Amino acid sequence: MKAEVGSKAGAQKDNILVPLRVKASGRKITATIDASGLQGEPSQWRYQVLVQSSEGFPSGNDLLTRKVNEYEGQHRFGGGNDGDCDPHVMDLLAGSAKGDASEAQAQYDMLAYECAEDGTAKKAATLTMVGEAAAAEKK
Repeated sequence: MKAEVGSKAGAQKDNILVPLRVKASGRKITATIDASGLQGEPSQWRYQVLVQSSEGFPSGNDLLTRKVNEYEGQHRFGGGNDGDCDPHVMDLLAGSAKGDASEAQAQYDMLAYECAEDGTAKKAATLTMVGEAAAAEKK
């Protein structure tokens, strides 16, 4: 994953922390990272977690992300666009990240996109971060 980020993430590669270890147990996902890659005051940190499907043979600049196609297939999720304009995301954190039903609209708003006629993004999805500092700003 680190090699993939290094070769494909361009100017953002130094801002991407690849977990050293990821563990899933029930409804909980735990990731371990090298804290030396974090900067600033921890109380001001924000984060975002995306659930995507992994692609062992990614194309172009995809970071091991399997595309979400217009129609589902044996190894593909449906509901997206066959061009290169949609986010390939099944779930993400929104609101206070507590699983509240009101967060569904926030997810929908963040993942909204618009395609140009050539299949490229006319309007890309725009994600907001979550976390204690983000919640405090909304009060």
